[in-house]
Amino acid sequence: YYNYRCDNPKCKRKGKSIRAKIIMNFIYDFLEKHHFISKKIYKHYTTEMKKINVQRKKEYLGSIESLKQSKRIQERKLGATKNLLLEEYDQEIKDFYKGDIKNHQKQINEITEEIEKLNLKIEDGEKAVYSYNEFLELFSNLAKHIKKIKSMAQLDFIIKKIFLNFNVKDEKVAKFTLNTPFEEFAKSDFVLDCRADTT
Repeated sequence: YYNYRCDNPKCKRKGKSIRAKIIMNFIYDFLEKHHFISKKIYKHYTTEMKKINVQRKKEYLGSIESLKQSKRIQERKLGATKNLLLEEYDQEIKDFYKGDIKNHQKQINEITEEIEKLNLKIEDGEKAVYSYNEFLELFSNLAKHIKKIKSMAQLDFIIKKIFLNFNVKDEKVAKFTLNTPFEEFAKSDFVLDCRADTT
């Protein structure tokens, strides 16, 4: 079983753990009853995604430029080695440098693959922003989507985006704080409260 533990020195539960299931059931229940699906929230989402994509693209392009430089170095070394072999008549020396040729070519191929992967990430990032209908579908069923996530790292990333902290008492979530901007949205009229539809 997974457990959560608070390491805040001011917390009365410091060092004590609680079953992750208790926190997660609270999160599921909250997201099933509160849908962050207004046009204002979507606008915030698209703005943030564009900022993230710009930053990631900058990082990817920096990595690509560095890889291209490494590739040029390997290509120069490969060319120099090939020229050396053309002028060399000693077969033993030729055999020795043939290994260098293979090594340089292998590194060039690997670098080329890395560049292609980064270019694909840039393309995927530009397509990553959901349309409004896709956004509605995702956030209207966010609890259901989260339940299907197997990666704890991915789950932790999403939860931290929405929730800032939880106050646990008697093995139950007594209080909680939403992260920015969800806290502001929850206090406004931009969140669809589905509790009225429950019986």
